[in-house]
Amino acid sequence: MTLLQLQVFVAIVETQSFTRAGEQLGLSQSAVSHSLRKLEEEWGVKLLERSRSSIELTPVGQRLFYKAKEMIWLGEIMEQEVAKEKGLLVGTVRLGSFPTASAVWLPNVFVRFQELYPNIEVRLLEGGYGEIRAWLHEAKIDLALLPVPDAEFDAIPLVHDPFVIVVPEEHPLSLRPPASIQELDGSDFIMPLAGLETAMRKWLDDAGIQVRVVFSLQNTSSILAMVRKGLGISVVPSSSPIPPGVHVLPLDSGLSRTIGLAARSLQQIPPAVQAMVKVFEENFT
Repeated sequence: MTLLQLQVFVAIVETQSFTRAGEQLGLSQSAVSHSLRKLEEEWGVKLLERSRSSIELTPVGQRLFYKAKEMIWLGEIMEQEVAKEKGLLVGTVRLGSFPTASAVWLPNVFVRFQELYPNIEVRLLEGGYGEIRAWLHEAKIDLALLPVPDAEFDAIPLVHDPFVIVVPEEHPLSLRPPASIQELDGSDFIMPLAGLETAMRKWLDDAGIQVRVVFSLQNTSSILAMVRKGLGISVVPSSSPIPPGVHVLPLDSGLSRTIGLAARSLQQIPPAVQAMVKVFEENFT
């Protein structure tokens, strides 16, 4: 068994393709097939079941898949520790983020990180909170930007982000900030998704506010585009880039979120990931 064979096994499962696994690892499709076949022969078990439409793990393959990922991760740590001993920092940092964070906070972090650590590759995966948590659980990413505290992960709080009401520029509410949550009662409302819906509905219910949900959208920029066209009003984080034609009303209710940098364990991360954590801390201090 070699580390490359484990990487091939994991890449096939994650990409659902022998071709894409080869592209990811810089191997031909025949080399990918040969590597998997040799691993199965050495272990004496079948790891995958292939059909025309999918690649599925066998029961034993499912048990070994996460062990293989752990071994690859440990191999990366060892390689990075050796490089660090030689005065180099190399490797890959995989970061999960949601679109607003990627647009507002990450460019400055990445510029500084690239200045300090030009030999470390950064891979960014974007999604909603639920997707990002799943990626972190499954070790598809090393770090994640998420609302904190989160009982499932270690986390470092980074930024306090209050929510604001957004209305079209000519809306009557635009003339009387700051706004009370009561102003939302009876309004046509655009419900934010991507992990915010449950908290938003609880917040409205606790205040006894009834809204008519006309759209439910995951992307904040799409919500703001709908608001600008007069299709409803909404509540978004104050960090959101606000386009022309949308008026922002501070809320007097104190509704907010805290965004932090989360990891499965901040005590057991490779040197390259430690470097990214340090840059985040410096950028948000």
